[in-house]
Amino acid sequence: MDWACDRTAIEALAPGLQGLACETVPVAAAAADLAVWRDLADRAADPNPFFRPEFLLPAIAALLPKRIAIRRVRDGAGRLLALAPVVRGSLGFGVFGASWSVWAHPYAPLGTPLVDRDAVEAAVAALLVPGSGGALAFPELGLDGPVGAALRRHAPVLGVAPVALNVHRRALLDSPLSAEAYRQTVLSPCRRRNERRFLRRLARHGAVTFTTATEPDAVAAAFAEFLELEASGWKGDKGTALACDPGITGFAQEAVAGLAEKGRVRIDAYRIDGNPVGIVVSLADGGDVFTWKMAHDMEFAAQSPGFLTLLGLTEAVLDDVYVNRIDSLADAGHPIVDHIWHERRTIGTLLVPAGGSRTRFRLAAAEAGAYQRSRALAKGLVGTVRRRLNGR
Repeated sequence: MDWACDRTAIEALAPGLQGLACETVPVAAAAADLAVWRDLADRAADPNPFFRPEFLLPAIAALLPKRIAIRRVRDGAGRLLALAPVVRGSLGFGVFGASWSVWAHPYAPLGTPLVDRDAVEAAVAALLVPGSGGALAFPELGLDGPVGAALRRHAPVLGVAPVALNVHRRALLDSPLSAEAYRQTVLSPCRRRNERRFLRRLARHGAVTFTTATEPDAVAAAFAEFLELEASGWKGDKGTALACDPGITGFAQEAVAGLAEKGRVRIDAYRIDGNPVGIVVSLADGGDVFTWKMAHDMEFAAQSPGFLTLLGLTEAVLDDVYVNRIDSLADAGHPIVDHIWHERRTIGTLLVPAGGSRTRFRLAAAEAGAYQRSRALAKGLVGTVRRRLNGR
């Protein structure tokens, strides 16, 4: 199969591709010029705080992913137009060899590459120029954003339709309404009554306040409170709280501190006599806010402090002219956020061919699909067993 013909077809669809170069380089090479990397992140068509160097580099150092590199696109003048961390490995059971995948992980549930908003078509086309064979996977991709749409437009030019897996709708706050109008038109009367009732109950224990930390020192102090609060709850009991692993704690603190220095973190909390009972840690990027972590005091669980804190964040953001929307980063069907934010964004894993045999791509895509279905089945079975055991 002549993949040179495919490059010609891609160039016809994206004329600006000529003169662009796509390369896969060691992380250290990309980190050698952080100013250029940060500048691209500021120009990104789809903001992604997890691919900013302040977050990505500490994550790599802590999680030590195997065979990680940086895939990037430059123009003829050396200007950086696209960037994403990638790993080389199996997309499933390991039957049909290794492929490249954009690196997403539980602490970074968004895998959309950083792409220059003024060169989306050409930069995305360059990312898809045939390479090492098999498939190129984009997990946790915003399928309905400009980058996801461009990927789906360009991939069929390679002669094989892209394959979308694990497609789901994620809760999003994206409304032109004011905070009060949103409260009255979107929140049900029952939820508004519950909010008032929960706040009255909290007030029996002391003075209730809602605070927002955005300055670096205030963010550091609030994040330390979050780590303690999260570890005191069910995540601490399961060993999945950030504070349960010193390496993960250090990575999270470094990432939050680095982003806070750039004004890209906000931590909202409901407090009783100054002590947090509900905290939401959010990352801000390009006018978007991403609710990264949430925790609440189990002693006040009956008053739903997590629900209250999300409502407080909702009001603050809707009345902030500098914020466009909030991405919940939550799984579909989240028991709290899905009932507060009614807008949705489409997320999924997109597989596109990466050169070599088209048959190999189809086999790799089939393997990845079977692997994801088997994991979903196993997860469902575990949930069923747990529910039955708890019901005894």
